[in-house]
Amino acid sequence: MKIISFNTMYIDYEKKYNPNSKILKDYPDEKNRLLKICEIISKNTTNDTIICLQECSSLLVSMLKNKIDTQFTIFSFEIDLDIFLVTIAHNSLYFNDELLPKNIYEKFAHGFLIISNNDIRIINCHLKPKFVTKNNDSFLLIKNSSQTKKCIVAGDFNDKSNIFKNYLEGYTIPYFGPTYKNNKHIDYIIFNFKDNCELKYEVKKLNTYSVSDHCAIFLEITNNN
Repeated sequence: MKIISFNTMYIDYEKKYNPNSKILKDYPDEKNRLLKICEIISKNTTNDTIICLQECSSLLVSMLKNKIDTQFTIFSFEIDLDIFLVTIAHNSLYFNDELLPKNIYEKFAHGFLIISNNDIRIINCHLKPKFVTKNNDSFLLIKNSSQTKKCIVAGDFNDKSNIFKNYLEGYTIPYFGPTYKNNKHIDYIIFNFKDNCELKYEVKKLNTYSVSDHCAIFLEITNNN
């Protein structure tokens, strides 16, 4: 199984917090930046790859629905006004979404988008900065989701792994290196299904800094048995 996680950067945040950024200069027309993001996503959309996206605008969601083949389901959830989480999976994997009321997580997370099939649960998340020091219920939510199925959690954790790894015993937390503005490691893909099988995994980063302040991260999990 392959997983890609990518914070696509909500453009209004960039205009507000980094108005002199190279991305804004290179893409005065936001549609052109989003088209480039669609190209990156389409290139990496395969039958066995789950793609988890954060900070998607409604325009990007609409463009993805027009660009991605109908053999894939595009799950989306609006976590704030015009800001969506998006997860893309091939129809043959038989995923369905699991609704999660916002009041369950609003103190510690911008949002969660959860999909699952008979075997596995995929949690696409965007957590709030320094959430551990205020409230670790996000880990209880993840732990509870891990009770009945194998889980992969992918997204923007907004913190360092040494802050949260002690709360997620049983999870493998691969190291990707800096993922935000090339100096902070805050994006992760973690998983908990290593019982009764010999697993190996490969990680890499996709260079997406030309269109976002985050680089996309890639994880491939294989079974040696």
